[in-house]
Amino acid sequence: MTQRLLILFFTLTLTLTSLTGCSPSRKWAAMNREVTKYFNSGQYTDATNVAVKALAYAEKSFGSNHLHVATSLNNVVFLHNLQGNHEPARILLNRAIAIKELELGPNHIETGILMVHLSETYRFEGNYKEAEAFGLRALTILKTNLNTVDPRVTEAMNNLAFIYDAQNKTQKAEKLYRDVLAAREQQLGNDSPALQPYLNNLENIYRRQGKIMLAIEVSIRSLLLEKQKSKALRHDYVQSLYNLASLYLTSGRIMEAEPMARQALKLHRDDLGKLHPRVALDLDLLAQILIKQGRNKEALPLYRRALSIQKNALDVEHPHRYKVTSNYIALLKLLGRTSEIPPLQKELKKIEAQLKSE
Repeated sequence: MTQRLLILFFTLTLTLTSLTGCSPSRKWAAMNREVTKYFNSGQYTDATNVAVKALAYAEKSFGSNHLHVATSLNNVVFLHNLQGNHEPARILLNRAIAIKELELGPNHIETGILMVHLSETYRFEGNYKEAEAFGLRALTILKTNLNTVDPRVTEAMNNLAFIYDAQNKTQKAEKLYRDVLAAREQQLGNDSPALQPYLNNLENIYRRQGKIMLAIEVSIRSLLLEKQKSKALRHDYVQSLYNLASLYLTSGRIMEAEPMARQALKLHRDDLGKLHPRVALDLDLLAQILIKQGRNKEALPLYRRALSIQKNALDVEHPHRYKVTSNYIALLKLLGRTSEIPPLQKELKKIEAQLKSE
């Protein structure tokens, strides 16, 4: 589930707690409002501490199996996952689900939503077997209770697609990514910029499967949607330019790739500055396009600038330095400038050693 929807659900659960009238419920609701205050200000540690206290108070005031306890458990889980503390989140989620199943039934919407959260938590931990099992069960529950275009259903589908994708079950992942996009199109319309993350998911899996023409079609659509956004979100548009130029390079459409790569480079320079490490990747892409056209000497200064930027902005072991340095070595070989290669190869070995140790 996207962080946006998780935050929406989190805020909703805290808001609903203020509707009850008895004194313990009012006190518990006040504690939850304090959690919301800390959360909205980005003070996640403080929010977690108060959420844990609210959970203890709910257990003491309402009993260990009360729905308020399940709500408090879910709030603590959300904050743990937000901070990368997935193991305690998983333990608490299992308990919350048990309460929901007892009080509301195993096929209730709220039970299904918590199972999506549990599936995501297993996914974050890399336990894809459990993630898939709970993801499938959650999706079945939500589809039984909700319309197929309901965001809670589509995000459960998206979560399952991520799980399949992580396991290289690309056909299953691709189908779900397409189904999610279709559902969101039905809900939001075909021209909504909010479709962007779903288009990106589909483009990426097409690219990794070697379905370059399909990836290009999705990338072009993504680029057109990005043009609708405000200048404050222009970085997404520039990334779409870069992605499409890269796809054109892969598919051999070099003449179409070059102007897009140059535009991405210019916009990143304007927005981020000439020495930003993102500019180095743009220079690398443009150089690769020039090399494909046989313009090797024109590519040479681009690599020198890219490496100079990376030397000042990135650690020696950064994987982006590996990529650009490897491509530069390949160019030097093409130009017959082999005497310049040995020191660069030493840098590559340092990066490789660091990456293997991580």
